[in-house]
Amino acid sequence: YAADQGAVAISQALGAMSVPDVARAAVAYAYDHDMLVVGAAGDENQYHHNFPSAIDDALFVKSVKYAGASPSGTYSFFNTINCNNYGPRLVLSASSDACATGATARITGMVGLLHSVARDLALDPPLAAGEVTQLLTGTADDIWLSEEERAQASAYPSAEGWDGFHGYGRANLARAVDALVAGRIPPVVRITAPRWFDAQDIARDPLLVVDAEITAARSSAVTWTLEVGRGGDPREWEEVASGTGEVDGALATVDLSDWSLSEPTEPTAEEDVVTRLQRAHQGGLTLRLRATDAAGVVGEARKYIELTGDPDLLPGFPRRLESSAEASPILADLDGDGVFEIVLATSSGEVTVMRGDGETLPGFPVSTAAMERPWFAAAPAYTSGAVPPPRESIVATPAVGDIDGDGQPEIVAGTLEGRLWAWHLDGRVVDGFPYTQLGRDPAVLDSTHIFDRGFMGAPALADVDGDGVLDVVAGGGDQYLYVVDGRGQDVGPYPVELCHPTVCDVAGARIIASPTVADIDGDGDIAILLGTNEGANGGTDSVTHGIDGPTGQPLPGFPWTTQGLIAQALLLPVIGEGHPASVAVADLDHDGDLEILDPIMLGQTDLVHHDGALAADLSYVEPDYAEGNNVTLAPSLLQLSTQPAFGDLDGDGVPDAVIGGTSPLWVASIAASSWMDAQHPVAAWSGATGEYLPGWPRQIEDLQFLMAPAIADVSGDGRPEVIYASAGKLVHAWDGEGVEAPGWPKATGQWILGSPAVGDVDGDGWLDVVLTTRDGYVWAWRTAGRADQVVQWQSAFHDARNTGSYETPLPIQDGPPGDDGGTGGATAGGCGACGGASGETGAALLLLPGLLSLAGIRRRR
Repeated sequence: YAADQGAVAISQALGAMSVPDVARAAVAYAYDHDMLVVGAAGDENQYHHNFPSAIDDALFVKSVKYAGASPSGTYSFFNTINCNNYGPRLVLSASSDACATGATARITGMVGLLHSVARDLALDPPLAAGEVTQLLTGTADDIWLSEEERAQASAYPSAEGWDGFHGYGRANLARAVDALVAGRIPPVVRITAPRWFDAQDIARDPLLVVDAEITAARSSAVTWTLEVGRGGDPREWEEVASGTGEVDGALATVDLSDWSLSEPTEPTAEEDVVTRLQRAHQGGLTLRLRATDAAGVVGEARKYIELTGDPDLLPGFPRRLESSAEASPILADLDGDGVFEIVLATSSGEVTVMRGDGETLPGFPVSTAAMERPWFAAAPAYTSGAVPPPRESIVATPAVGDIDGDGQPEIVAGTLEGRLWAWHLDGRVVDGFPYTQLGRDPAVLDSTHIFDRGFMGAPALADVDGDGVLDVVAGGGDQYLYVVDGRGQDVGPYPVELCHPTVCDVAGARIIASPTVADIDGDGDIAILLGTNEGANGGTDSVTHGIDGPTGQPLPGFPWTTQGLIAQALLLPVIGEGHPASVAVADLDHDGDLEILDPIMLGQTDLVHHDGALAADLSYVEPDYAEGNNVTLAPSLLQLSTQPAFGDLDGDGVPDAVIGGTSPLWVASIAASSWMDAQHPVAAWSGATGEYLPGWPRQIEDLQFLMAPAIADVSGDGRPEVIYASAGKLVHAWDGEGVEAPGWPKATGQWILGSPAVGDVDGDGWLDVVLTTRDGYVWAWRTAGRADQVVQWQSAFHDARNTGSYETPLPIQDGPPGDDGGTGGATAGGCGACGGASGETGAALLLLPGLLSLAGIRRRR
């Protein structure tokens, strides 16, 4: 819209939960119409690449500030301000005492002023978006401090030229205007393929095709060179191609046959943020394209991609999608051949079913509906065909199960437009769907009633009303809990509003958590456990609702409130408020009642019985970490917006609790203005004793948003591993003693938001691991684990129905052909402990001192 109105820049001080095809097309359309999208690097002091800023052609920016308490008498204006992300995608820094959002505002203003000067100069042709980018990057003040200067400023390290913590340097508007007035406008240099953070398996295809745009509209000649360097911040470069003249399309084909790959490695216990940034990108390649015009003015573009030659990758993978995949994959046998298919949902509203060779099943992909916005029809961006009509986006994990009683599974997904969709296996929409949520009248929205349209949490499938057929259970952004049958009709008393008595009629909040559905008290009825984004009891406590499925009424003792450090949107809006994570349940004592792990934002919760009584006291503090752990920069573990899981890791017959989190040091670092190291621990506690398992916690690279581990034996030694990832681009597999499986971790070079899923997808009798990324890829690796094992936790919410219950039986697949060494054939059943209940088959931080000693938070009822 802004590009069609003739705007020259737009500030995107945000982080998006989805990157649909329309977003990429819109940014490209804006660039082609000489409008720059200036996007915030993110505010988390991490290296994951924030979207939509990371989309090709957007200007990815962060802020720097003065050293000390005020600008007066400061030593340096190149100082660190930690509420910024960094890494290979970074383009430019700007002076601001705000976070990355401040930099977007400053640089957007600079773009506007450069265009104003160009119009005063009657520049012909008008200033192009690519020229503005080159003017800003080419005239930036290089942030390059000596070690003595860096130590005095307590800043992150810098280097000559571009570096991963500052980009090309601090934008200098005066120098950019001077260059423009003097006519020293650099050539436009744009690498159009590959995309940022693309991945290529050079063992199968060593030829990297590079496309580019090089134009020098204000010069009589242009020459160019293409170089490659190792990692995300190369200091050494190799020229691989050069030429003269403008380019629009194919530039070069780089032969990587002799490229030696770096194997991904696990972090050391002492790893700091600088070493972590280098290690996470050591397997990648950076392209650098430079063009020089007749006057010697230089333009430059960079792009990082991930290179792999992993022999464990299944043929056809990694496979690029057309949009991001925040939703976790689901594995299920949809055609009855004993081999799992891969069910994927994308932010463009597509649901795809793939086989293990990457090919899609007939009838797929299917799609949600185009969003109905009257102004789309006449907008040039859409009428020209340059930007596709946006469809209802899916960011939550789909579910698979028979919801209409026809004996065949259906696929169910919720959208950000507030509708639940269901499809048959031939791609037809199930009668009665899509189902539309109630929503809220806009008149009720205010600063305390913060509702949203949409389903951000995954739907779960369970027989709530006891009629023998699965129902769809989902929590809405409008704070209603929905239970819908296979005809798209409300079940019994639903929908019901979920609010804590201290908050009802006073404030409103979203539900973004996924419901857990299980018979937690052994009465034969399904219970629904679900958190909300509420802040109860004056905003200090997070809320967990427990609902009796058949009646829709609160279970005895519910809702629970748990005090965490932050129960409001002080850290991460939406995904960091109250209770964004889901609940996991398992029968730890084999008495038929289920125990609960109920994580909250920045909390430290224990294992509790279904009535809230303590089942096991979990320690979160460093003195209790087990010997052999690799975490030294996390004095305690804090739960984040991460999902828990259970699995019997130590072989004692009792499922053990696993959850990822972060450190108080990381939380404190966001408000700091100095180099501050922190680590993110992942915990595994004994379900029998509550103590850390040997070698735990383990260190993971980056934050983990709304994701859970899978738990299964992938090493072939008969002992399960915890398969877990983060925004930090690596996938780990640790056993019950914290030992990484041979051949792991796996590198993707991409932001992982979805949870891994495990199962045999190619029919060879061995488990595979499937994963999706925000960069729009699906990855699949073969493992040494047998398919006929008892998998402990298969996918994000345990199973294809997303029940969140360890006691829901998982199907056991066939092992390797002609080998009888496994558990048995492809029969349903098998949960880790196989006891008890069963199911059907199929901002600003003001409390920093307290952060460093946070421990011992307890539940209040």
